[in-house]
Amino acid sequence: MKAFLKNSTFGVQLVLVLFAVVVGLALTSVVMVAFPQQIPLKWLQTIQTVLVFLLPPLVVAVCVSDAPLAYLNIRIEKRWRVVVGVVCFSVLVLPFINGLVALNEALVLPQWLAPLEQWMKTMEESAKQLTEQFLSVSTWQGLFVNLLIMAALPAIGEELLFRGVLQRLFSEKWGASIGIWLTAILFSAIHLQFYGFIPRMILGAAFGYLLLWSRSIWMPILAHFMNNALAIVFFFLEFNGILTYKTDEIGVGQNWWMAVACGALSLWLLFRIKSHCDKSDKNM
Repeated sequence: MKAFLKNSTFGVQLVLVLFAVVVGLALTSVVMVAFPQQIPLKWLQTIQTVLVFLLPPLVVAVCVSDAPLAYLNIRIEKRWRVVVGVVCFSVLVLPFINGLVALNEALVLPQWLAPLEQWMKTMEESAKQLTEQFLSVSTWQGLFVNLLIMAALPAIGEELLFRGVLQRLFSEKWGASIGIWLTAILFSAIHLQFYGFIPRMILGAAFGYLLLWSRSIWMPILAHFMNNALAIVFFFLEFNGILTYKTDEIGVGQNWWMAVACGALSLWLLFRIKSHCDKSDKNM
């Protein structure tokens, strides 16, 4: 099928993205209203991920490109060093992210913004309680379901939407760096969790650069999945008493030096990934 919006402007394509997302949200709301008690929360989470994050970028890609897979950078990454580097980065960056979370949580708004701060704290606590409700499982089958619903699907859907579509649009309009950081800001803001805004924005930027350098959407998807999956697995181990140490405290408080060290090593590893991608591109 020929893309009927192939030569459309930036504004038209952006409106198309927003329209597709709004339709996804509306359909999700219809499902929630129509079946308020019958559908479990995890099924609703899955439906929302598919309708709001997974389908819109696919629709946009088909509408604006004759090669939708190439448009979304859906290509297999065959450079095993890049794949291993992304996995190592995802593990190594955790203490640094923990440190950023602690710094973000320490931020205090001016007194005249106290009502806004209280609202954000309420939203944060509600999101935390809902997340813990999702993650509180005691079986390996439950862990597998959580990894699928809360790690794999969101990683694929959110990366296709933010890095696959929005970052492409913004980068074509204003350049790669602005496109990456603007997308990262939107990526963090859409989660409506102020006290995790900075670390999520930094991760979003890292995902964006991984796409820029590798030209494969699977690399930011892998990094995103690893970040989600590690949090889910650690919570499962702690919730069931298998792990007694709080992993989200690594790099926090007296362990601040671990956050700094891991942040520096993570940055070095990112540039190693870039260097390898650049070298392999020259040899192609």
